[in-house]
Amino acid sequence: MTFLRNCIMYSKGRNEVNSISKKTIYIHIGHPKTGSSAIQAFLALNHEALKKRGCFYPEPQNFFQVYQTSSGNGNELCNLILSGGFKNEIRSLLDKWLEQGMDVVISSEQFSLILYNEDSRKEFFDTLKGYNFKIVVYLRRFDDFIQSQYNQIVKNHDFTGHIENYILSGKIRDFAQMILEIAKKIHKSQLIVRPYEKQQFKDNNIYSDFLETIGLGFSDEFILPGKIVNPSLNPKALEFRRMANITGKDKHIIPTKTKLNGVLAEYTVENGGGSAFEDGSYLNGEQRQKLLEPCMDKYKKIAKKLLNRKNGILFYNDIPAGSKESALPGIQGTVELAEYILRKSHIPGDYNEMISQFVVNGVMDTIIDNKIEEVNEFSNITGSKIYSLVEEPIHHSKDIETLSFADGRLSIKSIGSDPWFELPGLSMDTGNIYVTMEIDYPMDSILQVFYRFEESNYSEEFQITKFVDAGISKHIFAIKAKQKITGIRIDPSNRKGIYKILSLEIYS
Repeated sequence: MTFLRNCIMYSKGRNEVNSISKKTIYIHIGHPKTGSSAIQAFLALNHEALKKRGCFYPEPQNFFQVYQTSSGNGNELCNLILSGGFKNEIRSLLDKWLEQGMDVVISSEQFSLILYNEDSRKEFFDTLKGYNFKIVVYLRRFDDFIQSQYNQIVKNHDFTGHIENYILSGKIRDFAQMILEIAKKIHKSQLIVRPYEKQQFKDNNIYSDFLETIGLGFSDEFILPGKIVNPSLNPKALEFRRMANITGKDKHIIPTKTKLNGVLAEYTVENGGGSAFEDGSYLNGEQRQKLLEPCMDKYKKIAKKLLNRKNGILFYNDIPAGSKESALPGIQGTVELAEYILRKSHIPGDYNEMISQFVVNGVMDTIIDNKIEEVNEFSNITGSKIYSLVEEPIHHSKDIETLSFADGRLSIKSIGSDPWFELPGLSMDTGNIYVTMEIDYPMDSILQVFYRFEESNYSEEFQITKFVDAGISKHIFAIKAKQKITGIRIDPSNRKGIYKILSLEIYS
């Protein structure tokens, strides 16, 4: 009888709330890397001003450190949904918020993870039956999302690989498909889709844009968060963070990791980076096109069905044709960055001492060990030499203006960001080889060796990348393939300049 009475009382209370107001619950779901931190900071800072305009943002979060953010105000609701079996508790929470007699805004990227899964998506919408709700989702173009998400998982989730490793991991979510699946469950009017591009934002800023989605306009009454919220690290800072992940020194010490990330973010901002849409360029034009091909039909459907765009164009920005940036700061750059971190963490304190004694030292030790390992690889070559570069390559990219070969040395003039050439006269019957090079470079850069097999093309899956310092240096690329290699391509850099290969040899 007690259980039945509680159910009757719950139902009565719910009917009373709904009879008072049919206000809208706006559920902002992200997705990740679409300015959610900035939106949540804005909502938290302006929760009182929003109330005056008839919009309730419950349980506004606090911010404890510069460049560090919370995850919105929807975590309690998300946790109840993910736990399952708490439908009454969820409705009770929503009813409590609706008692304010205003529209309600809830924001959490966890909602996008709930709605990504078919089972939890069904339970989510079943729970919301009877409520007047709208889903607000920002969609970022897939290539840009991958770059930004890669930055995030290195910064906050201990990832140690390069972006190619992340792409091949198979762990990247298809949020365009998620939106199409959501559209099958609710009416078109309940789903607000906004492309994450500055030129498409109202007034070219995300705050005005989000306010418009919830039926409000921007005014001087609102407080703006700091210019940069949750900045992506610039390439040098990100590579330092990746090297710190490899050491594992702060993996389980969250305050130390948070402190170091804050310092790296500060370094990024002081050097002109970290703003929205500035995630670095870790993909070349070919990689971007390959990533976007499976997305184009979905983008067209979203544009036509959900945004009423007859032309089917969802994103307006051009796809960059340029190449990836050099990420590794090099030995000198790493030392400079380490000195910067130590200066910023000189104040006595356990976490500052952890950064200086363990993390920074660990990164420097890792870089030195890598150099020693490369020297050892040279000394361990016991096979016979099966190839030497003794002639000028014929096949090369349009970004190479001139190639000149003399006295066993190859000089390359690059006029673009994607120079490459194929090794001429190559004939091998093995897949286990060492490619050795001595180079003379005018600047720090990226050096890549691609290899392919019979009836296959060059791809990011079969390549080795090294980050090289300016000056003369030796490098070895150990390739261990199960098939016979039929072609090798050298990508000497990703920048304009004149690069010299003093020697290039292959050993079995």
